[in-house]
Amino acid sequence: MLPQALAAWAGHPEAEEARCEADARTDEQRRREREEGEQRRRLADMRATLSDEALAALKRRAEEALATDGVEHTHLGYDVLVKLKRDELLEREYLPADVSVSQRSQHGTYGALN
Repeated sequence: MLPQALAAWAGHPEAEEARCEADARTDEQRRREREEGEQRRRLADMRATLSDEALAALKRRAEEALATDGVEHTHLGYDVLVKLKRDELLEREYLPADVSVSQRSQHGTYGALN
């Protein structure tokens, strides 16, 4: 009975519309994942080009920004927040404005953790 019901449903316009919507959601998710991967790669490439001193300065500035926001060092996940804030600063200062702004508007503020 179930295969017959599915076959009957498959011929309806609603079924085709549901398939198209599901395909569109899947395509959008894949696009977002690809863009996020590209952003993580760009950030990793930029971090690789920076000196240890520049990375340390970015980390200090990230910690200062979090302190200004009221986030204490004892906060669970603090190290992750520092990395996210560091990458936000890195994007803002080193990525071309058009890439940085378009990435943040599509993915929120943060992209990479490492």
